[in-house]
Amino acid sequence: MVPTELSQLNRVRVLHVDDDPNQFEFLRYFIHQLDPDLEVVCVQTPQEVFRELEKEDVDCIVTDFQMPQMNGIELAQKIKQRYDNIPIIIYTGQGSEEVAEAAFAAGIDDYIRKELDTSHYQVLVKRIKQVVEKNRTEMLYQRVVQGIRDGLALVVDGKIIYANQAQAELFGYERVEDIIGTRALDYVYEEDLPTAEKRMAEVVAGKANPHFYNYRVKRRDGELVEVEVTATVIPFRSGLAFMVLSRDLSERKRLEEEKRVSEERFRKIVELAPDGIVTVSLRGIVTSVNPAFLKITGFSEEEIIGKPFYQLGSLRNLDIRNNLKIFAQIVRGKLPPPVEFVFQYKDGSMGWGEAHLGFIERDGKKELLAIVRDITERKWVESELYKTLEKNAQSSPLRRSETPTNTNLCSNPSNIEKAVKLQTSLLIIKNNLLKLRREPSKLEELLDKLEEAVELANIHLKDLFEPQEAPASETVDAYELVGSVLRGSPLAGNASFEYVGERTISTDPEAFKGALENLVNYISTSTGGGGRAKVRCVRSEESMVVEVVEEGRRLSEGELGRFFSGDEGNPASLAVKQLEDVGGNLLVENGEGEEVIYTMVLPLMDPSRYEYSPGVEAEIFGSQPTMN
Repeated sequence: MVPTELSQLNRVRVLHVDDDPNQFEFLRYFIHQLDPDLEVVCVQTPQEVFRELEKEDVDCIVTDFQMPQMNGIELAQKIKQRYDNIPIIIYTGQGSEEVAEAAFAAGIDDYIRKELDTSHYQVLVKRIKQVVEKNRTEMLYQRVVQGIRDGLALVVDGKIIYANQAQAELFGYERVEDIIGTRALDYVYEEDLPTAEKRMAEVVAGKANPHFYNYRVKRRDGELVEVEVTATVIPFRSGLAFMVLSRDLSERKRLEEEKRVSEERFRKIVELAPDGIVTVSLRGIVTSVNPAFLKITGFSEEEIIGKPFYQLGSLRNLDIRNNLKIFAQIVRGKLPPPVEFVFQYKDGSMGWGEAHLGFIERDGKKELLAIVRDITERKWVESELYKTLEKNAQSSPLRRSETPTNTNLCSNPSNIEKAVKLQTSLLIIKNNLLKLRREPSKLEELLDKLEEAVELANIHLKDLFEPQEAPASETVDAYELVGSVLRGSPLAGNASFEYVGERTISTDPEAFKGALENLVNYISTSTGGGGRAKVRCVRSEESMVVEVVEEGRRLSEGELGRFFSGDEGNPASLAVKQLEDVGGNLLVENGEGEEVIYTMVLPLMDPSRYEYSPGVEAEIFGSQPTMN
């Protein structure tokens, strides 16, 4: 069965004009018998012809010559004044050579004599289909040529014999007729003329490489325009012609210059900014830093660029778990409010930083942008003020009588950081409430910010009153653990395995093994058991990183989202949960080609490092910390 769309393409609507209605039935019958795709509509007068043309499209007109009101040639001339793209065939039993010559001179497409032998209907059907096909091809060609935005010209003996509207406009003319017959090289700027002539000679010799080249042309008003040109030699009549395509590069050059200026301005702003600026890929890899960031931390560019943020010397080991949690939320699109954190200078001393986070696009990829400010001096002032207030409060008889023993949260200096985070969330809530009082219409806009700040405040409050407990852990052979998972998985035989660093790690082996098993099972299930993967483990002082590269596939946005859906029936979600339970994280990203990169990050911590000694404050303000 022929599809509807194809049958519509094959359909040909024929308008038959004849003052003798007896001809109608014969013509309809035989044409339908010979080709059912030809639909014939019959009319007797010129008035009926134009009514039909206004009512519906016609593919071909077949008209008698001798008719009362006007003959077929006169009718054809009237039709072409308004519908010059409809092919017309003169179909008459009283014609002559003179009539045929007059018909072709008037632009009629074909001429056929009526015969008593019914076989002549076969000739009529064939001629109708030929003129219709020819007309459709020419119309399609014209639409394509005139519709393209690039200039198109045919050049014979150095002169333009055909051009589209875009080519005329490129040379500064409104009408195509104004450039027909002119020398093509007359439009080339004098300084570029030798190059253009040389290139044309190379095209003729078949040595043009590259096929695209640039030169300047002079527009009618004298303006110089840079164009990109490609030329091809094609057969034309009894000789050869150049088919030349020209593209105006003005807009592209303008956009490229605007982009260059914008990037240069941005680069200077970043370089001169007093705050540290760092960009991190969604895999956690540092991609760029500015001079201020290097000055703040004391590290060199080589020590930071290309490394995972959780392996930088500027972060304390005890903060890696919390930082991975925050980064996991960021990857899922939830940017936190400005955060304060403790960082480590290259010389080992500690400082306070404040970070503002956001997303940017770099080279078509989404990245995290962090603007970091060193607030160590401000925190020192706040700490000294706090000490003074605390001392005054403790010396007050009223305070001593009202304050129960061993209930002061600030007796443990590690709680100061948690209290500051709680204070920050409460300030955000207060500020947004003030905005809401001033502008009640922004309720919907501020609700999300308020809810997020309340959620963070609850978390910080819980951290303040419920000290974090170190997860249960034991020393295991990571090389053997990962190897056993791969050997027992459906990927066995289709996975390569590389291990770098010390083999033993301190972790929860069941959670780590379960997360890896769930990830491997997800990959195998998703590929129908035929997946291939490269597994690379890197054991550093701070963390254990397992990178699994699945080959031959890319994940959709929906598939990426399912990793963090919390669906316990999904092995991918289970892997994320198992890692997060032991302070780790799973990062998922499509690679450069047909590959998916899964990065399991497990911070390596001695449980004893979760609690500070009373001298921890020295760690924040310059000295080395002591740990229980």
